[in-house]
Amino acid sequence: MNSIEARKFLEDQGFFTGNLWNVKDVTEFYKCSEEQAYYILEEALISDYMIVQVWESIDEIAKALKLEENQY
Repeated sequence: MNSIEARKFLEDQGFFTGNLWNVKDVTEFYKCSEEQAYYILEEALISDYMIVQVWESIDEIAKALKLEENQY
């Protein structure tokens, strides 16, 4: 499976694939191994700050679209 097929598969499962990060995004700017670059991406993308920012953006956009929240 190539990267285009992999993205299509993930999209078919409901995942957003329009903004994927690659170790090359780090290694192009910093002298580091791919393992270090992966670690940097992982730490950045799973940080509490990043998760909060994404959820706040989702909430703002959903409210701007006047979507009703699910009741649990």
